[in-house]
Amino acid sequence: MHLVDRETIQDLQSGSLRAFEQVYDMLSNGVYSVSFNLTQDQFLAEEVVQEVFVKLWAAREKLNIEGNLWVFLYVVSKRLSLNKIRSLKRQRLAYDGIDESTMITPSAEQEIFNKELELLLERSIADLPKQQRSIIELSRNEQLTHQEIAERLGLSTHTVRNHMAQALKNLRRKLQHSDPKLYLALILYINKLY
Repeated sequence: MHLVDRETIQDLQSGSLRAFEQVYDMLSNGVYSVSFNLTQDQFLAEEVVQEVFVKLWAAREKLNIEGNLWVFLYVVSKRLSLNKIRSLKRQRLAYDGIDESTMITPSAEQEIFNKELELLLERSIADLPKQQRSIIELSRNEQLTHQEIAERLGLSTHTVRNHMAQALKNLRRKLQHSDPKLYLALILYINKLY
């Protein structure tokens, strides 16, 4: 099931994008499953899939031709997923430190802050490539599932999942240069929305 033939691995080592796409098509769902089982979060799992395959590409020249490529991807996906869980726990702990009284009944200052967050998020979404923007907006505004988005746009759910993961990655990258408190709030806000 998870076996990649020796020739494909050799082609991958040589830098063949075609071989890389074959491996991605064969194993990305497995990587997604491993990550989702650990994180219980589809967006974190999608992000892990992207990061795992970036690491695979970076390490392609060192791959063992005789080895099972799935084992490499499994280990990397498990490690990245656990790292994301730890990171999310740290973010939640930081978020829990915020004065809860302002969260229960938002003050005028909190409402302004929330509007600024929403505006910054809207601007960041508007800067995304068209396909990513469309998928994010359908998910966010109409609460459509990946399957429903795929049907509406005439795409595969795999493509929708990839665009969503890339869009979230792009949003995080754009927003990371914000004030650290604002960035943390935006990340938590994005995770809540998606």
